[in-house]
Order: sequence, then structure tokens, then C-alpha cells
Amino acid sequence: MTGRTRIPALVVGVLALGTLPAGCESEGQSPVTGGRQVEPLVDAGPMSVRIHEVWRRELDEEVDARGGMAVWEDGTIWIGSTERIWEMSPQGESLRAVPEPAAATGRGYALALLAMPDRRSVVLVSRSGTTLFPRKDGTTGLYSAMYRNSVPGIAALQNDQYVLSYGQYPDDSHVAFALHLYSLDGHLKSWHPAFPADDWEVVTQMTGGPITATPEGDLLLAEKAPPFRIVRYPGGRGDSAMVVVEDETIVPRDELERALPNGNIGVQWNRPVFIDQMGDGNILTVIRYHQPRRRSRQGLWVVVSPRGDVLAKTRFSDYYEFVTPTGADGRYLAWIDDAIVSLDVTVEALHDETPAG
Repeated sequence: MTGRTRIPALVVGVLALGTLPAGCESEGQSPVTGGRQVEPLVDAGPMSVRIHEVWRRELDEEVDARGGMAVWEDGTIWIGSTERIWEMSPQGESLRAVPEPAAATGRGYALALLAMPDRRSVVLVSRSGTTLFPRKDGTTGLYSAMYRNSVPGIAALQNDQYVLSYGQYPDDSHVAFALHLYSLDGHLKSWHPAFPADDWEVVTQMTGGPITATPEGDLLLAEKAPPFRIVRYPGGRGDSAMVVVEDETIVPRDELERALPNGNIGVQWNRPVFIDQMGDGNILTVIRYHQPRRRSRQGLWVVVSPRGDVLAKTRFSDYYEFVTPTGADGRYLAWIDDAIVSLDVTVEALHDETPAG
């Protein structure tokens, strides 16, 4: 589960990758632990999201997943750490550092990883460019220079095209747009309005949101800025749009006051961080949820039908970051408490409401 106007000319080349850093391979006894059922705090029906942790692997501080995750065709997991890419076996037993491009490339801080539709290649998005890895041995990468501050959403389309969701710098001709379509040769098209603000930092932080491409080729966007809204772009290219749902009981419009207190950029406010279309066509969205006057984060998992009916609103005390589709229906990877976890997510009829917490 998981996309323009002209930009500066692309610098494209094949980069030789270095050798593995000494001591960066972890083998031997597996640190993977068994699964557990994650109990919800609050359920609002008629249905409920159920999360089961299939396995969990604790990781060292050196591996932080801040650049996202991607899953190859054979189930191999790539983790976009701050300093390098890490490769993990499908069940988490082994971990090693993937060779990185030479320092002279200026790739910059990793922002997101994206497996292409056939999962035989992976795109790494950074602040200064993108690198396509056609093979998971990490021996070469095709680098294209382009510049952005953050990427709250990324989705792969067919024909080696992908969409990035982000707010652009003020001197870029695409600053008015939130969704940007790319091919391996560069920028193709931009659409969907950026967040309206005079401060460019507010624009980059509030524009766009998580996105996903559906099996039918549509693009779904969960607006980052309040209120809660999901928009569908049939065909994934911005030629037409429809609002699937807008619901202020999930994220109200006045949440913007917490997002931009006194015109500054806030931290503790509720916003979508992940969206995916499940196998039955229903739309799953994960919201980073902050209770008023509490610092801890929680996860609000919302399921909406294709017609926009809210089927489930289930809140958990566990907040999973960097949720990543694995290619198997209902199975995701995520990051929590310095660990990678495999999640099995189902939606079930709600029989007994759990008490509010």
C-alpha cells in the first residue's frame, strides 16, 4: 500500500556503490519475538479494526526507519535509515547494511522508500533527488536530482511512474500544487492545490498528505490539513476528482488551530499519516492522534467504504509509524518503539463497544 511543471534539469547517472561497512551485518540467533493481539482503547462501529502483531524485531539505535520501508518481490525488507539503507529478511531474522552511493553524490537525507508495482525495483526519495535501485543487491543506483523538503505521501503507478505528495519551495513553478507525477526521466505533471499560506515553511508542512494507488489505477489522497478528507483521482493523473468522504467527527476543522498555533507550526495535532485500499475495496487510513493536554501519541485507524460510509473508528494506545503495505492483503510492516513489526489487520463486526480510554 502504498504521485508537474518544469523543474531544474535532471542529473542522471549510474552510481557505483561502496562496500559494506565493517560490523554492519547481523546474523546468528534471531532477536524476533512472537505475536500478540493489540487491544483497542475506543471503538466506534458498526465495525472494528483488529491488529495482530505477527512478529517483532527490536533494532539498535543505528537503524531508525526515518526514511520509510519497502518490500521486494521475494519479501525482502528495505529500511530507509537516516544514514544508510538496511536490508532485513522477510521474517526479520537477519539484518545487514546495503551498500550506499558514494558520498560525493549528495543524495541527502532519505525521506521515503517506494516499491514499484512489480516489486522488482525500489525508489529511494531524498531531499536532493531520487535513486532507482533495479536490483536489491545494491550494486548500482540510477540517480535523478530534484529538491524537496518533506514527502508525506508516495505511490507507485504503472509504466515506472510514481506520484509524490509534498509542498514545494517558493521559487519552484509547482509551488501551487500538492501532487507531482514523475517518470524515471523526470517530472511530468502537478495538480491538487497546495495549502494556502504566505509562509513557505507552513506550505511545505501542511500540503498534501498520505497517498496510495489502487489496483484499478486510481490515486487516493488523505488530506494532511484538517478536516479529515479523502479525495479520489480516477486514473491517478489529476484529470478529474471526487471527494470520497469529509468527516469532522474524525478530524475537525478547528484542529487547524492546534496545527498552526499563533501562525507557527505545531507538533501535537491530529492528521492522517497512512492510507491504503484493502482487498475488499474499503479504504484504511491511519491517523496520528493526540489527546488534548497529553503528550503521548496514539493511533486512530479509520475504515471507509468506497462510497464514503465510515465503517470503523478504532483507537489504539500503540502508535505505529511508517506503516508499509507488504503486497499481501491485510499484512503491513510498521515501526514502533525502536522495533520493526509485522501487522495482520482485519475489519470485523463490532458486537460489544470497548470503553473509552
